[in-house]
Amino acid sequence: NPPTVHVAIQNKNTATPLTLLTWDTPIDPSALNTGVLSLSDTSTGEAIPGPELKLNRLRPPPRDALVTIAPGDMVEKEVELVAPWIPRDGRSITVRAQGSWRAIWPKGKEDVSDEEL
Repeated sequence: NPPTVHVAIQNKNTATPLTLLTWDTPIDPSALNTGVLSLSDTSTGEAIPGPELKLNRLRPPPRDALVTIAPGDMVEKEVELVAPWIPRDGRSITVRAQGSWRAIWPKGKEDVSDEEL
């Protein structure tokens, strides 16, 4: 089995759902290759360079790129650390999430209008 990292995004608000555009977040399927998830050697701290792809995405985003997190809930994902640029020599790797998210709305995704996308 390939190594994985567990990613979780929590809505700590107890009254309001949050909807986020998954692009450029840790749960984006492209997070490893775009640099949202950065890797480094745990023992040396040396960065493991990735491709840091810049994606040209069609706008507006499709509705399936939106995720709603209920009040007090979280969304979770297991990310497989498999890519040609990731070392497979058995060393320990530290994974960090970084970057700016594109959009977050304080409501359910069914209430996000087409104009807001």
